[in-house]
Amino acid sequence: MDKRVWLGIGLVVIVISGLIAGLFSNDIQRNLTISMSSMMHTGSPAKTPQVPGTRPGMKTPQATQAAQGQQQGQGQVNLLAQDTFQRTSQALWGTASDGRSWSGDANKSAAFSITNASGQIKQTQAGQGTFNALLGPANENTEIVMSGMVSAFGNATNLGAVVRWNDDNNWYKAFIDGNALTVVKHVNGNAVQLKSVPFQAQNNMLYQIRFRAYGAMLFAKAWRADGIEPTNWMIVAGDNSFTNGQAGVRVVLQANTVVNITSFAATIAAMDKNSAL
Repeated sequence: MDKRVWLGIGLVVIVISGLIAGLFSNDIQRNLTISMSSMMHTGSPAKTPQVPGTRPGMKTPQATQAAQGQQQGQGQVNLLAQDTFQRTSQALWGTASDGRSWSGDANKSAAFSITNASGQIKQTQAGQGTFNALLGPANENTEIVMSGMVSAFGNATNLGAVVRWNDDNNWYKAFIDGNALTVVKHVNGNAVQLKSVPFQAQNNMLYQIRFRAYGAMLFAKAWRADGIEPTNWMIVAGDNSFTNGQAGVRVVLQANTVVNITSFAATIAAMDKNSAL
């Protein structure tokens, strides 16, 4: 066939192809875009960059340190006993929030009750009454933090925490009486004041007491619950009459006086920078 014929046929094919491409170019472009988008969305997930010097699944030093720090934080407080008193109102104090049963007078004296989510002690009889509530095992180095309020201070009424309690006649106590924070010991029923500092406390105001026994040293401080805890101990005293015993609450009340305890916690005590003389 003549070359001119072939050349003519080729030109016709090129022209027709151009016309077809022009007519369907938008559809072709749209289909290509959809295909690329599908490939992007259905591709393999992006891999997390691997830290140099590690293999997949290996913990980095930072992750290991964080895990160790979390474990150490969980073990910092060695709880001996705790009660938040967040339970239904009832006679006596019953079982604390930590599952332990209160002992002493707390589960046998009618003066004790759970009232409005607090541990209440009320002297309903004439004259003065002394009441004890103990929680948790005996321990050597113990620290108590408790919150409570007294309806009316005066006439020897006081709110206190006890450590190294052995029996009714042998223990250490830190208490507030409206005018002072005092630490005393009872040895075979004989009271000895170890140290006292001025501390004004108001009726029907919530206060916190922190009392620690560590070795032959006793530490105490008190503050209003809506205030800031003092950095330093208000009382530091030395005594070796008792080396072990339970923790708890001890109050002295006059007729119709009411004490409400809102929290109690006893932990294994440790020496810190604020425990030095």
